[in-house]
Amino acid sequence: MYPEKSGLYLVTLIMLLAFVSHCSILQGQNILSGTITDLDSQEPVRDVSIFIPELNLTTSSDSNGNYKLSSIPSGEITIRFAKIDYHSVILTVNIKQDQSLNVSMSVSPVEAQEIVVTGIRQSSAEETSLQVTSVSQIQMRQTGSFSISDALAKMPGISQLTTGAGISKPVVRGLFGNRVLILLSGLRFDNQQWQDEHGLGLSDVGVDRAEVIKGPVSLLYGSDAVGGVINVIEEKAAEENSKTGDVSARLFSNTLGGETDFGFKGNNSKMHWRIRGGAESHADYKAGNEVRIVNSRFNTFTGKASLGWNNRSQAHEFNYFFSRNYYGFIAGNLLESLDTDARFSRSMEGPHHVVMLNTLSSQNTWFYSGSKLVFNAGLQSNLRQEQEGGNKISLNMHLFTVPYNIHWEKQLTEKTDLILASDGMVQTNRNLGSRVIIPDANTVEGGISVFLKRESGRFILEGGIGGLVRNVKTLTTKNFNAPDDGISRPSGDSLFPFTSTLPSGNASVGMVASLIKGFHLKINVGTGVRSPNLAELSSNGLHEATIRWEIGDRDLKDEQNINLETSLQYDLSWLSITATAYYDRFFNYIYLQKSAQQFVGFDIYNYVQKDAYLRGGEATLDFRVPGLEWLDWNATYATYYGVLVNDNGHLPFIPADKFTANLAIDFKDGKRITQLNLSFGGDFVMAQRNPGQFETDTPSYQLLNISLSGTIYLGNQACNFSLTGTNIFNDAYADALSRLKDFGINNIGRDVNLSLNFPFTF
Repeated sequence: MYPEKSGLYLVTLIMLLAFVSHCSILQGQNILSGTITDLDSQEPVRDVSIFIPELNLTTSSDSNGNYKLSSIPSGEITIRFAKIDYHSVILTVNIKQDQSLNVSMSVSPVEAQEIVVTGIRQSSAEETSLQVTSVSQIQMRQTGSFSISDALAKMPGISQLTTGAGISKPVVRGLFGNRVLILLSGLRFDNQQWQDEHGLGLSDVGVDRAEVIKGPVSLLYGSDAVGGVINVIEEKAAEENSKTGDVSARLFSNTLGGETDFGFKGNNSKMHWRIRGGAESHADYKAGNEVRIVNSRFNTFTGKASLGWNNRSQAHEFNYFFSRNYYGFIAGNLLESLDTDARFSRSMEGPHHVVMLNTLSSQNTWFYSGSKLVFNAGLQSNLRQEQEGGNKISLNMHLFTVPYNIHWEKQLTEKTDLILASDGMVQTNRNLGSRVIIPDANTVEGGISVFLKRESGRFILEGGIGGLVRNVKTLTTKNFNAPDDGISRPSGDSLFPFTSTLPSGNASVGMVASLIKGFHLKINVGTGVRSPNLAELSSNGLHEATIRWEIGDRDLKDEQNINLETSLQYDLSWLSITATAYYDRFFNYIYLQKSAQQFVGFDIYNYVQKDAYLRGGEATLDFRVPGLEWLDWNATYATYYGVLVNDNGHLPFIPADKFTANLAIDFKDGKRITQLNLSFGGDFVMAQRNPGQFETDTPSYQLLNISLSGTIYLGNQACNFSLTGTNIFNDAYADALSRLKDFGINNIGRDVNLSLNFPFTF
């Protein structure tokens, strides 16, 4: 079945679901209320954020510590109570009728934990054997990040593969592209990640946070989740019976760039809605040696909207997302042909990418006695064009995807949960331009899994098993298929249409042990699988950024891995320490290898397979001196090593080891300025002496960053602000994961970023 037809059927189904559920919206709903107090003083705690992620419901406690939520279906929900300087309280509650829930919170200067979504349910990060971390939009902007990928790269174990300041994709423990699965509104998101210079293309506009699961989780998410999962979570709904909005503005000194976005949202206790729009524009960046990198400019336009409602037995939310991105690109064969225009120029007359995204998604939950059913589905349109200058479109591809996931969660006993899940997609790729490097194709994937989680005393045990199958069918494609071009291919006539069907199985088992108060031991063994992408199966074309002719192999097998990792975490009110070690063994790892052939003057590279392994570790430390809780020191360290088995060749784009340190000072609240924080941070990146076959050694470098953030009141109007300086000393350096370093181009120099946000009610 073609995705276009599947999409039509899906839209019809979504509209039917919306109509049926809307007809029952006036049914009575449950009320959850209570009082929040300080555990030691028993005084009420005000301004506590109360959030139920399954329902996207939020409110806050008043001056007496009281709260109330009145749009709650009957069933099991997860609820989070959070406030700065307090331990988060995360509870699972079975709602059957109106009820009261009082909560006591203990003081903690260590940052509050979020509810994390681990594919099947919401929980705290301490309650799963998976390694989960998150970064909020506030943190993204306080660090002066250009994109979500840039913000994630500041976390231990995560880096970014960059082509300038605007094009980047996340690298999780040395794995990137189709080895890291992206979730958007709860559904898998494919943005043609098979090409190195194809960035993720997601800004932080309208985003609440991004969560990262490190390690293989194909059991829960399907193919491609061999390195991890990045879950981009949209902003929370407005509090009940309120209408709020905000306007934001950001300035970037290095790129002479600016960004603005605005949003409105409301909640009448029966329905919640939001709209948001934004635009971002950047000129070329300047490297640390004050050299302007011509044509590194980029521009983005974003629009979002959502509508949701709950009744006594259901919760529904629909999200729409649009973006149009322009990226100037740089390649070795283009550097001398680019003209230097005005410094402030945003012109896209030179070579550039245009990426237009349209996504519609639906998240639906039905609550039953002792169980709940979740069904998420969507439509995703991804149009990618490469223009070589003079407004001439060469590469023009349209990727259309219909993703879905469904799971049923049943509480077998008070301490045991059973989850049955299925996820998959239907997808087409169509070429609309004169230049073709991969053929038209249809892809269908489906999988099923069963997962069990049990709490037993101080232990949490979880595990599951599943299977999936992916079918790829290539089609006769204009400007691609040829009877004989003189190139010897591993699989013979791979240019001609073929069908590849690859089944696979996955499993995972893990344990969390809380042996003493504050001490947690995690052990997890999990597998991942990645079916070869369309480029690896059927490429036949010039990779414009590296001047190599790439050839696919339709006989490639599934790439699979098994990962063993263990983690120790120790938490006190003033100290948090985490240490993680992992060993990741790959079978049939797919990579490019240079052949002895040439085609029309270009070296030919073939996609081949060989076993490989990755090993590494991460450590974090967060420390506040008792009695000096206003002073916070934290540090992180990450190390990586990856090689091909029986070859000693190093895996491509493995990050260099990195140590970061940050000292933060919290100031007392004043009448006009509150939550004022001043931080000094350093990045210490080691030399990379084990590059992949297309890479070169990279020397070490150090960067200093400074940030000042807080809230200032202009009369009755609050303004959330941050002023951030990155690479303060304007050092000239090239990161190991920069695709421009081999052209003698350095990474971005000093940048001063000002971020302002004005919230309001109406």
